[in-house]
Amino acid sequence: MNCPKCNVQITKEHINIMTDVAQCQQCDYIFKISEVLSNEKDDGFNINIPPNGAWIKTDFNYTVIGATTRSLIAFFLVPFMIVWSGGSIGSIYGSQIINGKFDPEMALFGIPFLIGSIIFWSIAAMTIWGKVELTLDNNGGKIFTGLQNIGITKKFTWDDI
Repeated sequence: MNCPKCNVQITKEHINIMTDVAQCQQCDYIFKISEVLSNEKDDGFNINIPPNGAWIKTDFNYTVIGATTRSLIAFFLVPFMIVWSGGSIGSIYGSQIINGKFDPEMALFGIPFLIGSIIFWSIAAMTIWGKVELTLDNNGGKIFTGLQNIGITKKFTWDDI
């Protein structure tokens, strides 16, 4: 963001988002951030109307910004994973279960296929049901990536940014 008076880049130390005020370090001009941002070039994006697959939910104490990770690649990935998992894991471990005999060498050989199946099925699930959500509050926020409530959450504070 640039100063509206002298067009100098404003550093983050001179911006206070909570009070909607910024001060230019060169000319000491104090201005409202929202006024400067609203005067910037209109690129057709409206924060109140997010694109398909995205959402913004505002509550009293927090705001949630989210997006789905659904993708058309799921139409390829799911059939591929059925063949991959069924063929590799079914032939390696299924044959041992059907015969009732444990083969340690085959079990060890199948571990990379098992790990690959877990990783690729996780990716396939994200292309069908996944989401990424950014939750913001006064103290900071959290970033969630996963399926519904199962996933990875990383918390942060505003001082960390």
